[in-house]
Formats: sequence, C-alpha cells, structure tokens
Amino acid sequence: MIFVECYKNSNTNARTQVMAKTGKSHLTGENLLRAVNAVTECLFVNNLGDAPKAVATCIRTASKTLRCFSMQASVLTVDILKALSECEKLGSILLENNYFQDVADANSEKYDQALSEVLFCNPTLRCLYVECQFKDNTYRKPVHIFGNKSWSVLGSNSCPLLQLLWVRTIGDTIENNQHVTAALSPPSLIPRQLKICMVNSDMKLRSQVVSYKRR
Repeated sequence: MIFVECYKNSNTNARTQVMAKTGKSHLTGENLLRAVNAVTECLFVNNLGDAPKAVATCIRTASKTLRCFSMQASVLTVDILKALSECEKLGSILLENNYFQDVADANSEKYDQALSEVLFCNPTLRCLYVECQFKDNTYRKPVHIFGNKSWSVLGSNSCPLLQLLWVRTIGDTIENNQHVTAALSPPSLIPRQLKICMVNSDMKLRSQVVSYKRR
C-alpha cells in the first residue's frame, strides 16, 4: 500500500512541520515512481499537484495488481483516467476535490469519455466515489466529469459487482437527466445490486435517489 500526502500547514504533526518551513513539498514524481512497483495493490494520492504524469505511470506499473486508487486535492488528467482503464483488478476508485492543469484542460466531455472507459474496462469495480472537479484559484466553474457517457456505460451493466455508487454532482436533477434515469431504472441492474447509492447529495447527505420514483 502506498500513501502519498503533501502538507502545506504546520499545525498537524512533526513530519508536517518539517515540510512546512518553506511550504515546498518534498515529494517528487521521481520519488513516487520509486515507491510504486508491479505488486502495489493500493495507491492513495493526496494534495499532489506537480506530478500527474508520474501518477499515471505508477498506475500502469501496478496495472495487474492495483485494487484501490484514491486521489484527492491533486491534478487530475485524462491520462490518469486512461491508466485506470488499463487496470485488471481495480475494485475501488475515489476522486474528490481534484483540479486541472489549466483552463483548456477542464473539458467535461473528454473527462466523461475517459471515465466511461474506466467503467467499461473494470468489471471488478465495487466502490466508486466521484466529486465535481474545480480549477484552483483561477477556474471556479464546475466540471462534471461523470457525464452522460459514464451514466450510459454504467446503465449497460458494465460493473456487475458495483455495491457503492456515490456521485456528488451531476449538474442537474435526476428527473431532468435521461441518462441518469436510464442507469437507475430497470432493465439496468444498478438499482438492485447497489447497497449504497448517493447521487447529488445535499449537505445533510440526502440523495435525490431516495425520493426518485423508479419505473
């Protein structure tokens, strides 16, 4: 298991305080590549903004064994998602509060396409959590990477083992999105197989799925 986290504040622990004197992260893409090998099963990347290529390379290095991937407050790229689609045993994916390298890179359609390929190529997936992505400081517009293509693939029963689906934002209400409606309605198996389904959850963690009347 590889856990990577970079801190900027000095109010947590001793390791954090040492790193925070200059605010510079001591983690580099080179060091990350050294840490991951062909038998790595879990990779958690937190607050890493300067080495997305290294993250994609690490995923591909462990593509035959990687079971869990979590990425938070880091740079998310299409190549990282493409690397996830090449995994053979991936069971859990968490993508939360990530951002993009630049405004031109923040394109909903190409990220949706890449994420749909992840869903199509990972029949072993059991847990999926996707949060809306933002560009730090200069780009505040939400980019809904879990879009129509991802919902269509999910509704085609591409993930028969999926038990937890948590999509924080879809950009619209469920009733107004036919792709979401189709994925959460028969003959899709998703409504029957999921143990936890949270879509467009509010601040009290109430999902629109609870009140949605399936056909």
